[in-house]
Amino acid sequence: MRDTIAQLLAFQVTELGHRRSGTEQADRLLRYLMDRASELGLACRITESPLQVVEPKRHRLVVGDRTFRSLPYYGCPPFVPYPQSFEVEAPLALADRDSVEGRITVVAWDRPDFLLSLLDLQARGCTGVVLGCWRDADDMLLAPQSPVLLSGLERISELRIPVVGVSGHTASVLRQMAPQRATLEVEVEVGRSNARHLTIYDANACTPPRIRVAAHYDSAFEAADLPGAADNASGVAAVFGALRQQALGAGLAGVEYVFYDAEEYNLFGSLDLLANVEASLTSGSFAELYSALHDAAYKWTLRAVPPILVEIDSVGHGTRLTYGTNTPNAVRERLIEHQLGGSFERVTISRDYGSIGLVAGRIGACHVVETHFLTCGDTRFAHTIHDDLRAVDLQCVVRVGEFLADWLTALCQTTRAFVAPEAL
Repeated sequence: MRDTIAQLLAFQVTELGHRRSGTEQADRLLRYLMDRASELGLACRITESPLQVVEPKRHRLVVGDRTFRSLPYYGCPPFVPYPQSFEVEAPLALADRDSVEGRITVVAWDRPDFLLSLLDLQARGCTGVVLGCWRDADDMLLAPQSPVLLSGLERISELRIPVVGVSGHTASVLRQMAPQRATLEVEVEVGRSNARHLTIYDANACTPPRIRVAAHYDSAFEAADLPGAADNASGVAAVFGALRQQALGAGLAGVEYVFYDAEEYNLFGSLDLLANVEASLTSGSFAELYSALHDAAYKWTLRAVPPILVEIDSVGHGTRLTYGTNTPNAVRERLIEHQLGGSFERVTISRDYGSIGLVAGRIGACHVVETHFLTCGDTRFAHTIHDDLRAVDLQCVVRVGEFLADWLTALCQTTRAFVAPEAL
């Protein structure tokens, strides 16, 4: 298993680089996985759903003779993205001290609901906004986004000014440089693509699968230099390592493996695995999906999925496994019964449901599926240029793959009654 995992990690991060949704790199990864599955005598199926993608064309922040690293504000893609095309020049101002009218304003980005602050600055005549991130270093900078679970994001369409994010260190420097003149250029395009999910299964199995193992294969889209090694090349490698071991052993009877797309797009891919997203796009507007996620009365068209969903995400670092589930007592009993988890210093059972589990709860699917989420990653590197192979401990990924293979064997052998897939 170690060689399989090491090769797949290197292929994703070193040879392909970023694997953003809708890119050639993402397609090449799917072809690689399909070729390896074919060598094992397994069947493959690709499903697609419409996806609204964002692409940063340019973003530049210059003050005097200095150019600072910045990343655009993307809104809440793919549901309510913020397309930008601006080039402004104006004096710098500080939101907590100066008049902002006719100025590019530096403001702290310390809360997820900063949209109201942006709209307020716009109403006061601000010509551009620079959000100072809580992360200090430029190379650890995250792009500002609005999480899909926040309400009121339909107001993103009211924005008419350029917005970028900078590191905390850069924000401090800019505060000292005010009121010097600054140039802010931002261009973000919104286009259409498809989210593509790959399912690998045993075509000769006599019964439908009872377990689905999933890992998202897309890397963060916020910039072109984000390799996504821990998040989530590590998960893809661990899952395929377990798949290969199972295929060469007892076979895949009862289990299907899904490598899915667009998780980084505010969990769109996770939603698409559970619900028929295309059926909800009656007008073709992705804002419909955002509204539906915030409407408790909305009736989603759920897909027929196996009753047990296992998700692996960001397993590239550490010796402690975090196990999130909506059935903690049953999980604890199985771990003890099958003597699993001994290769980790600690296995912590939590209610961190992961992307799929979180969406399942949001759309009312938790009562018909049992969700499991495994992670042991270091989230400090996620969505930054440091999420490269140096952020991944190969032995940790191998440990997760081996645990997963043993865990699946235990799940297949359990006598506990589960909800039938037809219940969906």
